[in-house]
Amino acid sequence: MGDCDWIEFIESRPRNRKTRLAEVRAKQHGILLGYVKWYSPWRQYAFYPEASTVWTPECMEAVADYIESLMTDRRTGAA
Repeated sequence: MGDCDWIEFIESRPRNRKTRLAEVRAKQHGILLGYVKWYSPWRQYAFYPEASTVWTPECMEAVADYIESLMTDRRTGAA
């Protein structure tokens, strides 16, 4: 899985949601960088970055790998 030392995923499932929601935050200061959440028109999880955030290839790969793990869990019924 892609590894990025700068970000972390904080997952939750609010009561009114059927799917998972994850905040993507900077590890160092806890700044919100975006969300990973379900995008119904595409029937998959997607990344919603906050405005004016900057991403390295390693961190983008970590987000993509995280989304892939959510999709795998969904397909296998682990979600």
